[in-house]
Amino acid sequence: MVWSGQAGGGAADNEDARTLFFTSYGVLNINPLWQMASEVTYLHGKNIWGLTESVDTPVKEAETVDRLLVAVRPTRRVNDNFRWEFTASYGYDKSNWSAQTTTTDYYTAEIAGVITVNADYFSRPQIKPFVTYLYKDAKDGWGADFDNEKGVLQFGVEAEIWF
Repeated sequence: MVWSGQAGGGAADNEDARTLFFTSYGVLNINPLWQMASEVTYLHGKNIWGLTESVDTPVKEAETVDRLLVAVRPTRRVNDNFRWEFTASYGYDKSNWSAQTTTTDYYTAEIAGVITVNADYFSRPQIKPFVTYLYKDAKDGWGADFDNEKGVLQFGVEAEIWF
């Protein structure tokens, strides 16, 4: 999917706003027990948060963002009601907020046990207990809520239902 136009908070009122969004994803059935999902998503936005070029803020320094996400998720069916999911992803964010530019890399790894009606990747409803390791290559890591740690572990349970 590729889309270009004006979108995002502030963009509808900003004639200088420009975005480009691309995503591609899918699931490969490797054999009766294994499936592999993958995703690539890219966003480029310029002036999408309401800041417009001015004498003080030229377009090259106005609000711009480039974001990339690449992820793979192999899953292994155990039986009709349970599968394992293993996810690895990389994210990149380069943002210009006025004259300040920041570049951040993100890495995640997750293991989840999925309880569902049918152990296929697209089966819903599902309950998914998980553990995720997140790494953010930034000076202040994940922020004060996480003691500015760059690497953190998250535990949780996700529930999904699709209509």
